[in-house]
Amino acid sequence: MDYINIHTHGASYEPNALVVHNLYPEQYAADIPYKYGTVGMHPWKLLPETMEMEFEILRKAAFDAKIIAIGETGLDKACKTDFELQKKVFETH
Repeated sequence: MDYINIHTHGASYEPNALVVHNLYPEQYAADIPYKYGTVGMHPWKLLPETMEMEFEILRKAAFDAKIIAIGETGLDKACKTDFELQKKVFETH
């Protein structure tokens, strides 16, 4: 192994790398092939009407041996998503 790629969204095969795929909840639920991954709710993609479903997916993913971290989470004042909603989701992660 030559290097570790800790942030990719595309399906990729890198023979000399350990690749960690960053998945959104809907991607995890869609069973996209990957060896190792992270799952999280990105502030740009937050929708109040889908939050509970996405949190349920995250809870299931937390017990998946291929999911090695909670990723794609954070706070971003530059996007249009309500900042209080972002904080709630971030704290729940």
